[in-house]
Amino acid sequence: MEIAEPWFFDKVGEGDGGAVLTWATDEYHHFHRSLKVSKSASSTAPVGWHSWDYSQFWWNHLEPLLYKIGGWYKTSGVNTNPANNTERIAFVFKFYKNGSPLVADQMIPVDQSVASTDWDTVFSFVAVPDTADSAACFLMMGENATGTVWFDDMVCSSTPWSGGVFNASAEFPVGYGGGWSAGAGLSDFEYASDAAHSGSYSAKLVERDTDGDE
Repeated sequence: MEIAEPWFFDKVGEGDGGAVLTWATDEYHHFHRSLKVSKSASSTAPVGWHSWDYSQFWWNHLEPLLYKIGGWYKTSGVNTNPANNTERIAFVFKFYKNGSPLVADQMIPVDQSVASTDWDTVFSFVAVPDTADSAACFLMMGENATGTVWFDDMVCSSTPWSGGVFNASAEFPVGYGGGWSAGAGLSDFEYASDAAHSGSYSAKLVERDTDGDE
């Protein structure tokens, strides 16, 4: 647990255009952390956080179903009224089979009508026409987008259930993949540095009087 980076998401383009990618604790929608992107100038390509393939990580594939996709975000000092995708900040979802896209990449832009927003959601729906053997989520700031955005609680869900984004709440560190009922109100998970058997970090569970019983 000593690598203080988020599990299941990789940095894309850090340093390009002054981009800083942070496993953040200064702002979050849920629990204690989020995935933060800050950029002060144009970059040569989109920057952000790219998930691993969540189609076949712990199951075989994503079924051909209607999926709700999107998540929570907060912005500060971003460029407004983007004219094209290079100026947009967005959740981007990708679905592939045998290396070919089943549908076009699904870009779900955040609100850039104002420079700063509190935590808000954006969602869309996509019908995946065939079994997806590869799927990913890219938390993107376009080449000509600037400012700061925090992403949290990413969603890719269907009825019946077929799969979803791992570490969607951005709480797990590298090397500690797992799952719990985030938001179920049973207890609170924290990647903590206030106690450790060895090294500097541990997994901390807290159940408060206001939490439900397991």
